[in-house]
Amino acid sequence: MSIQNIWHSSWHLNIHLPAGKATTPGSAVSEKVRTRLEELDDLEEGSQKELLNLTQQDYTHRIEELNQSLKDAWASDQKVKALKIVIQVSFLTVCLPKQFKTRTRVLSVTFSSSFFPENFTPESVNDTAKETCLNWFFKIASIRELIPRFYVEAAILKCNKFLSKTGILECLPRLTSMIRGIGDPLVAVYARAYLCRVGMEVAPHLKESLNKNFFDFLLTFKQIHGDTVQNQLVVQCVEMPLYLTLYSPAIDWILQCISYRAAEVLLTETMERCKKLGNNALLLNSVMSAFRAEFIAARSMDFIGMIKECDESGFPKHLLFRSLGQNLALADPPEGDRLQILNEAWKVITKLKSPQDYINCAEIWVEYTCRHFTKREVNTVLADVIKHMTPDRAFEDAYPQLQSIIQKVITYFHDFSILFSLEKFLPFLDMFQKESVRVEVCKCIMEAFIKHQQEPTRDPVILNALLHVCKTMHDSVK
Repeated sequence: MSIQNIWHSSWHLNIHLPAGKATTPGSAVSEKVRTRLEELDDLEEGSQKELLNLTQQDYTHRIEELNQSLKDAWASDQKVKALKIVIQVSFLTVCLPKQFKTRTRVLSVTFSSSFFPENFTPESVNDTAKETCLNWFFKIASIRELIPRFYVEAAILKCNKFLSKTGILECLPRLTSMIRGIGDPLVAVYARAYLCRVGMEVAPHLKESLNKNFFDFLLTFKQIHGDTVQNQLVVQCVEMPLYLTLYSPAIDWILQCISYRAAEVLLTETMERCKKLGNNALLLNSVMSAFRAEFIAARSMDFIGMIKECDESGFPKHLLFRSLGQNLALADPPEGDRLQILNEAWKVITKLKSPQDYINCAEIWVEYTCRHFTKREVNTVLADVIKHMTPDRAFEDAYPQLQSIIQKVITYFHDFSILFSLEKFLPFLDMFQKESVRVEVCKCIMEAFIKHQQEPTRDPVILNALLHVCKTMHDSVK
């Protein structure tokens, strides 16, 4: 018996009918279910055959068609047809992870039930409504394929409120375990992301299910390096770095769900589990993106140690340092660690060969440097940026990042005698060769001077630098 059939059988074993509504082979409910089984069997076979003939562009167009068809079917009271369409959407969900959000939104269009009043209880539902609700769960149970059955049941998870007070509490762990039957790790992680999304909507207080989804994912993450996945990547001519990027949106969503209002101890547990996996860079980056900046900043040196031990194949370390720097722009690390953190980060950044990789990372860490250090360190950083971005006029492709660096420097240095005494400040301005960009930068400098320079000045350093800035602005006037 296949995994799908095992889960299908176990689903039936866990169905509980309302009191007084037990069915027999000859009952009306049983007859309805039997009729629907034949219709849905035909649909599943057709849906799988249809996928074989669709190109990537066809998928997007097909989703749009199904979305409208679903709305029309539900509006015209064609409930079984609507279920058929949802099954087709579930099959498409497996194929294009990058459009996962759009397709799961289609799943929720009809089967959402956000209209429950605050004081709603199962006792408020009459027997006819309960039987109708249960009949829908029977229809879902009749879907043979695991993935469509999972997505459709997850989409109507909130409807368990019609049957019992504990329905959702009982279903979430079962659906979490059901995902273990999905053999493809990429398909499985998106299923977990969808379940976490639904769980947050209908029962945000049930954190245990969210945590279980993530930790189950960690246990199976090693499948990525197994023969089955590796052979598929060879057949499809997909490189590992590109393949890994497909996991990021799903992992990010799961972690954002479990980190929402989470205690700091959860980050500690997550970090320990990541260490056991060999500090996978993809996971580490998602962890730093999901948890509160204060938590990350407090453990900056721990994260740096984990980053050092990461395998760079598939996910470069400079992206990890960029994520760490984004957190440190929002929260301060322990004072005694600040210089060591800067040194460790900059040792990696300054070795980057690609000007674009370099400037994307350097831009983030300039703010950290300005925030915690003196003009000496800032001047060193500016010199390094000039060194990397001047050859082959690489600065021409990085004006937005260079403008951002200037903005951050003048945000933290309001004393213009210090700012203009930076040896590399004016040479840095010289990299803005495009007139429109150079004028914008000069305007920012003058606006900051007008705002923060409260007293008249005769400082020759300030006057000489401002003369240079104003001349640039004047020369641009036609």
